Amino acid sequence: MKVLILGASGRTGKLVVAEALAQGWEVKALVREVKSFDFNHSNLVKVEGTPFAYADVKKACESCDVVISALNISRASENPWSKLVSPENLLSKSMQNVVDVAKHIPLKKLISVSAWGVGDSRAEIPWWFKLMIRFSKIGPVYEDHDRQERVVQNADINFTIVRPVGLNDKEARPVKVSQNASPKPGLFISRKSLAKYLVQCASDDLHAREIITISE
Repeated sequence: MKVLILGASGRTGKLVVAEALAQGWEVKALVREVKSFDFNHSNLVKVEGTPFAYADVKKACESCDVVISALNISRASENPWSKLVSPENLLSKSMQNVVDVAKHIPLKKLISVSAWGVGDSRAEIPWWFKLMIRFSKIGPVYEDHDRQERVVQNADINFTIVRPVGLNDKEARPVKVSQNASPKPGLFISRKSLAKYLVQCASDDLHAREIITISE
């Protein structure tokens, strides 16, 4: 299996890279600066560029079977009201590039990380989180997650959209998969659990053309 990972330098993306390599996969990582991506492995190819550019995505996708996107829009700090430091359309523009490239290559699977509270799952989240999305800088991020999901759903491609609940840095635990709030999701999941499940979705072709929420 050869996989391209977008967002490979992020906290979740690095774990996806590590998990895919642990499974013996050939991994490509599209990163803004190769020299600053301090991850080395004989099965890892670093491609310098940005998912915001079609040409870079096309170059990175060559010979890949799967694309896993762990992209997210960054803020200046963890504070929900801190300013955005990524373009507000980073997710949807990047995903449109992947979908457009996939029209010309035999891509077997696209796995896209979204967020719990996007789309029809907004009704499932706690009231205080709804208020935070509405009034903080998290709002524009969720709006682009929503646009990203629509890009993926409208594509003629085998996809899985994964909506994790609140992320933490604890050790991996068994994952609970929910659809339409059944079973009721938990509030948290570790990034390690998310990374493992993303790779499992690719290896076992789970949840074809489905949107799932995962928690612990």
